[in-house]
Amino acid sequence: MEEKTTDNRNTFAIKTFLKDYLDLRKDKDNELETVDSIRKGVEFKGANLWILIFAIFMASLGLNVNSTAVIIGAMLISPLMGPIMGVGLSVGLNDFELMKRSLKSFLITTLFSVTTATIFFLVSPVAEIIVLSGGGRCGSSRTSENSPFVELITPFYHFNLITVDPDDNKFVDCAISANAHYIVTNDHHYDVLKDIDFPKVNVVNIQQFCIYLSQEK
Repeated sequence: MEEKTTDNRNTFAIKTFLKDYLDLRKDKDNELETVDSIRKGVEFKGANLWILIFAIFMASLGLNVNSTAVIIGAMLISPLMGPIMGVGLSVGLNDFELMKRSLKSFLITTLFSVTTATIFFLVSPVAEIIVLSGGGRCGSSRTSENSPFVELITPFYHFNLITVDPDDNKFVDCAISANAHYIVTNDHHYDVLKDIDFPKVNVVNIQQFCIYLSQEK
């Protein structure tokens, strides 16, 4: 009898422990308040729109300098989830009016995003530098493939010198194959090349490269 009582107490203690730690109802918000919050978050005006514009500027800068961290940061502050959650809620509640408002806001945010990114890349002073072989000169990303200062290089060996971002290795292999004087970049993933003696690849940032150009003149 005592053993059965002890087993019942242990079972009750285990159930109480699991209920206290795993019960989701304690943190459950009021459904009406949640729905109302999502409805209000659908509208894209004022502060939300300005936050989106600056997030797009940040994402464009990250793409321009090939920085994954900056792009992720832009994703974190972007308020685009408002219209997306509104579409999901409208489907769940069969609310056609909310669906129209959400899609309208989503189209507006898309328009502002594309416009902001276009303006950024039109006025951005940061340009990707193409490093050429031999006695060739260097040009910016505005240089086309038909330019006499651009040489097509096909690397036949992959050194895989960069492990943090393997996608950058194609530029390193190209620079080695072309006997390039420098790789010009502000991407810190290339800093590892400074500690590698062979094959030796010189890495400079854009500011240093501009100084080198001014000295040559």
